[in-house]
Amino acid sequence: MAPSEEELKIADRNAQDVVNDWGLNIHAGNTDFTPEFNALFDKADRYRRARQNADFYRRRSQLSETDEGVAALAEETDAWQLFAERFNVWQQCHKG
Repeated sequence: MAPSEEELKIADRNAQDVVNDWGLNIHAGNTDFTPEFNALFDKADRYRRARQNADFYRRRSQLSETDEGVAALAEETDAWQLFAERFNVWQQCHKG
């Protein structure tokens, strides 16, 4: 099932938080990320790229009208699910 617009907005904010945390650490000279954070960052990056690709087809109203649009939606949904799951686990373990 495709995520709702609200679920995508939440994922967008959470993915941006992950990118911001990464950037703050890099800026502070900390490049020794945990494997868990690296995995989370990878999922956030995959989600963001899939979202951008799906948005390309959304703007052209081709999301469900072309094979490429359908594939973009499927990739966005898959990336969203993986990121949301990983983010929830990471948040519970590291954000209290």
